[in-house]
Amino acid sequence: MNAKEMFDKLGWKIDLEETYGDTLVYSQKFLLATGSISFDLTMKEVYLDDDKPKENYSKYFDVLLHLAIHQQMKELGWIDET
Repeated sequence: MNAKEMFDKLGWKIDLEETYGDTLVYSQKFLLATGSISFDLTMKEVYLDDDKPKENYSKYFDVLLHLAIHQQMKELGWIDET
C-alpha cells in the first residue's frame, strides 16, 4: 500500500490548497481543529500542525499514522532501507 492510500484510510486527504512547490500537505478535520501534516521537500522535514495555535491542542499520532508518514518519507527518497 502506498502512502496516499495509507493516509486516505486514516482519514487524511491531500490538501490541494496548501500543497504547492516544495511542500506536500495532508489535512484532516477533527472535532475542535483541522490538523495538517506537511512534508517540506527542500528541507526534508515533517511538520504536524493545527489551526488552533493559541490553544493547548495536543499533537499526537498513533502507530498507523507513523507508518503512513514513514512510507511517505520512503517514497520521497528520504529513507533508504537497503
